[in-house]
Amino acid sequence: MNRRAIIALTCLSTILVVGILFFPRAPQEPFYEGKSLSDWLLGSELSAQRARTAYMQGLSRKAQEPPLVAEKALNQIGTNAFPIMLRWISANHLPSWYKNLLSRLPLSLRNRLETPGKAVTQAQLAVIGFNFYGERAAPVVPRLLKMADQRRTESMNYQSENPSLMALEGMRHAIFPELWAGFTNGSPTACYLVVRTMEERIQVTGGIKGNEAILERLVAYKDQQVALNAIRILLNKEAIPILTPCLDDKRPAVRVAAIFALANFERHASGLANKIRTHLNDPDPEVKRAAEYALEKIEPEIKP
Repeated sequence: MNRRAIIALTCLSTILVVGILFFPRAPQEPFYEGKSLSDWLLGSELSAQRARTAYMQGLSRKAQEPPLVAEKALNQIGTNAFPIMLRWISANHLPSWYKNLLSRLPLSLRNRLETPGKAVTQAQLAVIGFNFYGERAAPVVPRLLKMADQRRTESMNYQSENPSLMALEGMRHAIFPELWAGFTNGSPTACYLVVRTMEERIQVTGGIKGNEAILERLVAYKDQQVALNAIRILLNKEAIPILTPCLDDKRPAVRVAAIFALANFERHASGLANKIRTHLNDPDPEVKRAAEYALEKIEPEIKP
């Protein structure tokens, strides 16, 4: 072996040793009573599955209730679980080029960086864990939103295989203040989840009382799709005052959606007939057609 090759090999070895010794260590998985966090999470999920099966089979109430042992363990581990669960999810989010790069590194160094071989299973366990912790996971919501937003930009099908989104969606009611903060900061994932949460609230309560300010922000939001989704969930006549400003929105699609929504209220929206009638001269043909349809519904005895 010539001198140049020896020098190159020495330099490479030195770099690897330094990386192994000084590269920041990954968060260690916490243990409780001799079992790891992943074991407790898996056990809790299996218990939940057994409970659901028992319920479907009509077994006794006692058989439906999962053991409280896993719940006690997860409560004892507490927030110490968050760093490793975030790591499991982030490993699932790695781009393919980075995973290929990791596969070429020495095993000892690769284990310090990520564990891509277990990423999918561990990401699923992390979703279970965050769903269990609920509002206690509020401090890590910004990190989860960031990961979900990143996946959104990387893939058109980001909702189908996105553990960060799944974790957020499962606890969205418990972490709504943090989602609202994400919404005000422009997070696309937070926008999506806020609309979803509002839709469920309206379905459960049968109205919009107490949520008017949030809905007003949603229907006027700069992202057109968010505004359209928000208009779509306003199916109660109490929403007429929220929909009214949308008639003057600069975006034709929003005007169309608002007019159709008001048309569903028929005579209850008759007070806006004159306002809608002005859209018969709207420069956008879709808005004009929507106005014609709405007037037929709101004032059927009067032709526009």
